[in-house]
Amino acid sequence: MIDGFNINWGSRDRVITIKDGIFTIGHFIGTYEEAKDIILKNYKGKEAEDYISKLDGAIDMKWFTDEVHEELKNDEDWEVRYVVAEYSDKYHSELKNDEDYDVRSAVAKYSDKYHEELKNDEDWEVRRVVAKYSDKYHNELKNDKDYDVRIAVVRYSDKYHEELKNDKDWRVRRAVAEYSDKYHEELKNDEDVDVRIAVAKYSDKYHDELKNDEDYDVRKVVEDFTKKPKIKN
Repeated sequence: MIDGFNINWGSRDRVITIKDGIFTIGHFIGTYEEAKDIILKNYKGKEAEDYISKLDGAIDMKWFTDEVHEELKNDEDWEVRYVVAEYSDKYHSELKNDEDYDVRSAVAKYSDKYHEELKNDEDWEVRRVVAKYSDKYHNELKNDKDYDVRIAVVRYSDKYHEELKNDKDWRVRRAVAEYSDKYHEELKNDEDVDVRIAVAKYSDKYHDELKNDEDYDVRKVVEDFTKKPKIKN
């Protein structure tokens, strides 16, 4: 430990403290370059590189000045650019076109300003985030080519359950069974065992029928449910 210089790294919170108050993350004082200079003066070689790397990836960037955001939005590490998108919407117009889908997902997560554009992103994860945070585009995204996006539509709105209960992918139909018992009467006869398991798991209404299902896993769900001790009033 260098006198007057303290650096601590938590699992998610990464805190840098300089006792003299020149630089902290969490209560930002000073500049990024000042903190970097202090590290270089006190540490050498790989140890200095490691501290600078952690400085670059520090989580608590919400207290950073625009000057720091301006620099780090172009950082070579996507995790740093992600945090900039997380804590400053000032650079969303640039970061929505970032080469890394995680950064574009952060833009979609922390602002709805670019949902109109990002709902057509080439990466399904970005489109899934749009579906999660805005039901405005569910009418389009319910027909997305990726099942994860259609599942997000199911999870965050019941408006299209009627349609998606007949989705071509069993994972989407299973999601409907998990989030709405309204269609269990149909889905209890679904061709896919995982969908029927979901019906048995989320409602006991059709247990009498499903206890004789052709698939062992469905019958086992019903059996385990009936074995659970009943709570007396």
